[in-house]
Amino acid sequence: MTLNQAGVGCDLQVEVLSGSACERLRELGFCEQSQVRKLAGGRNLICSVCGTRLAISRELAEHVLVKAAG
Repeated sequence: MTLNQAGVGCDLQVEVLSGSACERLRELGFCEQSQVRKLAGGRNLICSVCGTRLAISRELAEHVLVKAAG
């Protein structure tokens, strides 16, 4: 599922980042195999990754494939 489709409050693991815009996310530590918690939805998504809150657009979140952390 994409990050947009995941529910708020879910603990997730990033599987794939696709697209050239995702390179900046990798530089910020938001990369494959990262543990992420989706904190808020809406116009922009707020996620917690590597102890930092990060806001990303819904358009960019469509390029982030995640699975439930387990």
